[in-house]
Amino acid sequence: MDKLIAVNPKSLVKAEEWEDFISLWMISKEFDTYNQFFKGDITQKVSVKYGENSLGKFAQAVHEPYQTIIGYRRVARAFLTGDRGLNLSWTHYHLASHTDEYNKKSGSFKSKNRINWINKAHDNHWSSNKMAQEIKKAKALVKETAIVYYSHYLDKIQNVLTHIDKNDFTKSEKAEFIKKIDGVFTEIEDYWQYSRSDSEGVPSKKRSDSESISKPKMSKTSKSSTKMSKRNIYNTREEAEKALKKQKKKKGSILVRHKPDGKWEVVSIKALDKIFV
Repeated sequence: MDKLIAVNPKSLVKAEEWEDFISLWMISKEFDTYNQFFKGDITQKVSVKYGENSLGKFAQAVHEPYQTIIGYRRVARAFLTGDRGLNLSWTHYHLASHTDEYNKKSGSFKSKNRINWINKAHDNHWSSNKMAQEIKKAKALVKETAIVYYSHYLDKIQNVLTHIDKNDFTKSEKAEFIKKIDGVFTEIEDYWQYSRSDSEGVPSKKRSDSESISKPKMSKTSKSSTKMSKRNIYNTREEAEKALKKQKKKKGSILVRHKPDGKWEVVSIKALDKIFV
């Protein structure tokens, strides 16, 4: 493709047969890949014309996370026009770009690893998930770019969460939504900081029961008054849920999972509310 193209809306109106819908879908996917590359070409030209430091300002101007802009630019310069002809998604190319290291001084990639992975994906009809698994299995991901590679997915999540219409939520629903996000963060924190061993084989710090719950900040006046006289900890979720049903009738409680020991605790909402600043 050497020019911008788009699907003609009339083509959907005319579609009647099963094959027509499949054809339109495949064409749309091809357009998606092309448009992703076009964004990458834009960011590449911006960096050439205005300098490397201009991409941060450009990201703000187009309301995109900085790492997303960097990702577009990386893929665009990793795969020039002649290397984009295969029937693969932009995600395939993004994955492959991180198997090859870019040399800033020479302005080129150090090898053809990225091209080889793209050819493998095409020849073996790999989905992007299958390709990611194969790259991981081969330990082919360039270490220096690992954080950039995974940041691309975090940017997508951030973009979704920061574009939700807040007016659709009540005040209590907003609080519940934030609590859910905090729970996800706690799971991620546990995985990274409290796994069985780190990448060098050294056992990681094990989290104690008192550290297992993600605790909000406490004011000086409330610290002494929030000690729980009794910890309601259970070995299984079933046991905890039974206890939770009983306690809800009395004062309202929530169920908190312990990491990494897998135990469960029933905690009074009122007790937690006291320690919110």
